[in-house]
Amino acid sequence: MASKGTGLDLSGRVGRLLTGRKKGMAFQVLHYEEFPLDQGQPSVPVGKAYVGLTGRDLTLKYTKVPQVPDWQLHRLIDFEVQEIATQAKNPLSSDYNLLPGSEPGSGEDTILLALAKTDSLNEVVDRVRSWRGEAIAFTPNAVALYNAFLMAGPVDEDAVRFLAWIGETSLDLALVQGTTLLFARNVSGGLKVLDDAIGSAFNVREERARRIRAELLSLDPAQMGKFGSSQEEKVAHSVQGVVGQFQAGMRSTVAFCQSQTGNREIKISEVLLCGPGAKVRGMDRFLERSMGAPVRIWNPVSEIDLSACPPEDAQALEAAGPMSVIALGLSMTPCFDELYSIEILPESVRRKRRFMERTVWNIAAAVLLLASLGFFFLRAKERSLTYQSLARKLGGRAKVALSLHQKTSELIQNNNKAREKLEAMEALLVPLHGAVRDLRSLRAHLPLDLWLRTIRSEYAAADWLATSKGTGRRRVPKRNLIRTDGRGKPISGRPLETVYAEFKRAMDAEVPFLRDTVTQGKPFRFTLQSDYLFVKPAAGSSGEGTDENQRAGK
Repeated sequence: MASKGTGLDLSGRVGRLLTGRKKGMAFQVLHYEEFPLDQGQPSVPVGKAYVGLTGRDLTLKYTKVPQVPDWQLHRLIDFEVQEIATQAKNPLSSDYNLLPGSEPGSGEDTILLALAKTDSLNEVVDRVRSWRGEAIAFTPNAVALYNAFLMAGPVDEDAVRFLAWIGETSLDLALVQGTTLLFARNVSGGLKVLDDAIGSAFNVREERARRIRAELLSLDPAQMGKFGSSQEEKVAHSVQGVVGQFQAGMRSTVAFCQSQTGNREIKISEVLLCGPGAKVRGMDRFLERSMGAPVRIWNPVSEIDLSACPPEDAQALEAAGPMSVIALGLSMTPCFDELYSIEILPESVRRKRRFMERTVWNIAAAVLLLASLGFFFLRAKERSLTYQSLARKLGGRAKVALSLHQKTSELIQNNNKAREKLEAMEALLVPLHGAVRDLRSLRAHLPLDLWLRTIRSEYAAADWLATSKGTGRRRVPKRNLIRTDGRGKPISGRPLETVYAEFKRAMDAEVPFLRDTVTQGKPFRFTLQSDYLFVKPAAGSSGEGTDENQRAGK
């Protein structure tokens, strides 16, 4: 099963190229384009493509065979193909598959056999090669129509749906019950019979007849006798003798299916119309009258993932709608194992595939044997070279590690020297700087009731930065502090406690950390310790033991 598939529909005047990929259980379109077949070619390389077959180049045949092993069944089918090729006096390419609707327990299987002229296939192979591509298989359009229905159709277990593709030169038809293929068929004719009739009536060429059909033809039975112009009436009358071929081809397909399956009670629940014929005005209502079942124009594009498709390609695909069904079914076929597969291969492609599947493996086995012998011969030498290379790499890594160790040791020594210098600068800076700031604050806030006795710098324990060691003991760092001793006496008549409290609040606002000790009585004594290296913590955290304070206290 491939993850990506390309379908190439060459059944009309316009070629349709569609590339997509499997995404989970869905199908995602990657590219779509239309191009004229008479003198155009795709804008991108075609790549490996599944090409559709229809019309006079294809024959679909049903054969009942006994239930035998696959190898024996293959011989039976080959014998029948040779008989048909002898009668046709032309080489034929073929493929077959069991019809899903075969009755179990009957002792027989129904085989759907597809045959095509090898010369016609080779012409298409050469044409696709000129488009920078490869036709890896040919699939009947009716089978591609069925596969597109399985992936994007309105599946109902009991409903019997008639899938009808009306092309320019042929009709591709399939009868499906639930998800089971009952019958598939292609019928020559298509819209060309309408164009020929219009061209004969108006004495115009085929291109002009197609334009008249697109602009003026209406097959809606409700509009008979109510035409908008005499030209429309004339066009409608010109095709009356041939338009019944569509109804006849579809009704005969139902009759053949009833005969093939032995079920005369098959009743069509719905007809899904697609292809260029779906663009003819009133075609659905015209067929509905003869089929005895509702006819709906089927556009599967709405059920397909277009998220990976370029916008211009997605717009073209949505505009094509029912005319993209065959290309869609062909591109889906290689991506899903559960889809019905008939792959007709011309002899050149078959030989290439046989070479890729069989001969190439024998060559690969011989090459592998020679490689194994060479491997054992060179193994010892390779190990020696590997060990030598590893020794060189380890020696280089050792040199790098030694160099890093030396540089790291030098950095540690430089850091220690820098820290010693910082500590020495701190010892010189804090006493003078702290004393000046303390005196400035005291001058601004010291009341008449308090006076100073001494102010000095001291290297003392800062127990407010104490931390606990793992042994449970507390570690108390030392740092340079400014100590102020003072006395107090009630001169202003206010209580000394109140005066001191106001003084303390004013000092706290200007000193990073201030610790005081008060002795009540006579005389009133107080001691202040100012820590100008203290870093105030952020809101919501504790100031003691922060990293900055600990570093400052080392």
